[in-house]
Amino acid sequence: MNHQQILFYIVVPVYKAELFLEQCVNSVLNQTYSNWKLILVDDGSPDKSGEICDDIAKNSEKIHVIHQENKGQIAARMAGIKHILDNKQPNSFVCFLDSDDTYEPHALQTIYENIEKHSADVVIFNWQRVCKGKIISKRNIYDGIVADKGELYKIVLSDPAYNSLCFKAVSIDLVKLIDYSSYFHIRHGEDLLQSLHYYKCCRKVVFINSVLYNYTINDTSVTQKVDPYNYRFNTEIRSLVWDFIQTEAVWNDREIQTYAIRMQKLIEGIVRKISDFNISYEKKTELFRIIETDEYCKKIFKRLCK
Repeated sequence: MNHQQILFYIVVPVYKAELFLEQCVNSVLNQTYSNWKLILVDDGSPDKSGEICDDIAKNSEKIHVIHQENKGQIAARMAGIKHILDNKQPNSFVCFLDSDDTYEPHALQTIYENIEKHSADVVIFNWQRVCKGKIISKRNIYDGIVADKGELYKIVLSDPAYNSLCFKAVSIDLVKLIDYSSYFHIRHGEDLLQSLHYYKCCRKVVFINSVLYNYTINDTSVTQKVDPYNYRFNTEIRSLVWDFIQTEAVWNDREIQTYAIRMQKLIEGIVRKISDFNISYEKKTELFRIIETDEYCKKIFKRLCK
């Protein structure tokens, strides 16, 4: 790979983002690394986000806008990926940025330097949570180079914090237009679904424990909303991950058991969350019964009873 020619495509799904969009785009415009193209996907936003996208694009040939009817974040990313693949350049990487978040000014430069140094086809970097311009929390992530699939899966599947596509840069050689339309209804965990393909196909991953991404705590974001009356327990993604682990067959029995224990704790956490909901006893009982009869949960409990 001729690293001097690395181009970063940045896909930004846009929905109800008029208060944050300009700040998000400015964080790309202000990058110290200048070889990038920005794809803004207006996912049928009912506010002025679509107009803002068009106004921003008028000032730069490096910014492309896609308008589509509202289908959700997965569909918006698919539209961005399709545009990239239809117009792709070799020696390029794809990044994902949410419209209410921002990059640190040196983000792309740091990613580029690690690609150049380690010849990685996936880069996973650190982030911090911010609210109204103030840092709320930071965390440490794994730091190093991983080529062994068994070790990679241990790291990325050990903590849901690794799920987000926004903390990844992926070689264009790994990117395909996969039809995720049957999962458009999912609003939590879709990033893990899309990440599985990259984990499976990658050759080498570099983890950077440097904060390159600012994750904004936004009260209007879908990830911040949990309506106890409309809460739905959904294990579609986790079930796919479980099947993925079995198919990949890179873990031994003890490692699979360790993962099953971790999933049991996750289910227990959901039970505790439901217990804390301010809803009727009958509604809680209904939600508990869904967990009790869920096929994925049965698989995990059956595995633990071996």
